[in-house]
Amino acid sequence: MFIYLQGGGACICCAPQPLLFSPEKEPVDAIIRSIDDLNQLEQEREVQAVKISPWDETMREQVWGDRGLLRWRMRKEMSSYQQFLVELCGQGADVESVVEKGAIAKLRDFCIDHMTVDELHDLFTLSRQELEDILKSRYKICSFYTIVFSTVAEQLENFHLTGIGLDAPENHDNITEVQFERELRFDKRRGFCIDAVNKSGDEYVIHESVLMNFLQRMVSLAGPTLLQCSISSTSDEKCSSSNDPSFRSDRRVIRLIIARYWADKLIQRYRKFNEGNTSDM
Repeated sequence: MFIYLQGGGACICCAPQPLLFSPEKEPVDAIIRSIDDLNQLEQEREVQAVKISPWDETMREQVWGDRGLLRWRMRKEMSSYQQFLVELCGQGADVESVVEKGAIAKLRDFCIDHMTVDELHDLFTLSRQELEDILKSRYKICSFYTIVFSTVAEQLENFHLTGIGLDAPENHDNITEVQFERELRFDKRRGFCIDAVNKSGDEYVIHESVLMNFLQRMVSLAGPTLLQCSISSTSDEKCSSSNDPSFRSDRRVIRLIIARYWADKLIQRYRKFNEGNTSDM
């Protein structure tokens, strides 16, 4: 990957772009410390890894600048998920009360009562090429970071073979991300997917626990945080002494992009269904 990046990538869009955080305004170590899903030890490890990185200064600045930029743009979108949940739960609802007002139950009923098994099966698929296109088209990131992103996406295709443990912090209030990570997998035909629909004999049936886990993850997209910060542990301290770069945060962001993609498709279907019902009245 270093040689490929050093050559500037394979296309014009992967060439160096103007930095959102220029070295004069925002040094790389400051960008790293601004990424709040990294705990203090993880931030320090990344700062030290940058210092010994074989990448040249422009590459390091571009990659970390766009890691920060991607998160900033994703945070700006959180309000759209908040607005949908309020819309879903009706007048008088707010983001803090949507779970109590039955947001997950309403989404579950819509999926089971108004979508076919085939539609649900097809909903939860995303090819790797589509995933990489989202980074460029939706988030307007076409720098060296696209090569890092592609490499990490390839790692996720075979994540079950890596021996790496959970990336999501197992905090008591982060169970939705943990469950989504455990259930996300890669299939050669379907791409990234979850098994919300399973084959039982000659029929396909809804795997309701997987569906419910996704809907809980979908509701969590409204915040309050983009990604939970992990709690420092003994294993973090051991890792921090190695000064090796970690792509854990990139993997978490990619899984978040996948969850948002499926949530967006479900929101679109829900709104289209309701618009049709309204026009028939």
